[in-house]
Formats: sequence, structure tokens, C-alpha cells
Amino acid sequence: MRIGIIGTHGVGKTTLLNVLRAEPEFGHYDIVNEVTRTVKREGFNINEQGDDATQLYIGRLHCQNIILHPNLLTDRTLVDCYCYTHYLYKRGKVLPKTLDLIWELMNASIDYFDKFFFIKPEFALEADGDRTDSVFFQKRIDQIFEATIDNKQNLRSKVVRVTGTVLERATQVKEALKNNGK
Repeated sequence: MRIGIIGTHGVGKTTLLNVLRAEPEFGHYDIVNEVTRTVKREGFNINEQGDDATQLYIGRLHCQNIILHPNLLTDRTLVDCYCYTHYLYKRGKVLPKTLDLIWELMNASIDYFDKFFFIKPEFALEADGDRTDSVFFQKRIDQIFEATIDNKQNLRSKVVRVTGTVLERATQVKEALKNNGK
């Protein structure tokens, strides 16, 4: 089973993933997190400064994770990559070919995932030294997520929205997965 936690930056995806990783039912999952931070450490521009090289590299890493991990729990997916690429394309920072490729990769990747857990911004955005602290940027990316989910039926049917504290979110994830098996 492949599970993706999706949403704009600063909403608690990694925090939720870290809580789930400690739960016994996720003990057999490969946990993959912090793809974007890894890319930044390797010298690529992220956030509003992202470009073709950044988005293509992130896309490659997400594809690699799908191939290598049949039991995957991750805090970012190609859905995230597409939403950020879309934002950058609208600002002239990535080429149409890059947007088209990431779109195709995202579409192909949806079938590999069993569930996506979507988190919207609920709390104040905190700067952490890696992600931007621009609330405008966060809101715009969230709008792109909403539009992408709304317009892709095969994605929408796999998305579960989770809200509340990290423990409430973790409970919602576990319940959705348990109910999915019935």
C-alpha cells in the first residue's frame, strides 16, 4: 500500500508522518520524507525560487520512491510537485514542457497510491530555515491543490481531508485506512 500526505508547506505533513511512523500498523512501511529539503541540501532552489531543474529533480525522486517502495508512507508526492510546478510556471520560472511532464507523471502516479491525506493550512505558518514564510505563497499553493483535487476525479476519489491537532489527524488517517479495508 502507498500512502501520501499532501498539502502546501507548513501544514504539518512531516509532523503527521512522524507520529504515524511510531504506530505499529505502519511498522512495515518505508517512510520517505523531506524530499524538498533533501533537494535544497543538494544545492537546488526551492519555494518561490524553484526552477525547471528543481522541479524535474523532485519529480524524479518521487518516481523513484514509487518504484522502490511498494509499502510507502510519504509526506510529499507528485501531486505536491505538480502544484508547485504549476505555481512556478504561472510566474515564468519553469517551461511549459516541464509543467506538461510533471502533469503526466502526477497523473500516472495516482494509480500507484491507495490514499492521499490532504491537509489545509489551519495554523500560523512558521519559518524553519528551509521553507518560505510567505503566507501569500502558501495560500496560492493551497488553491492550486484544491483545484487539482477538484478537477481530477481519480485523485479526488482517493483523497481524505484531515484536520485538527496532529493526534486528531493521525486518528483520522488510521480510521480511514481501517474503514477502507472493510
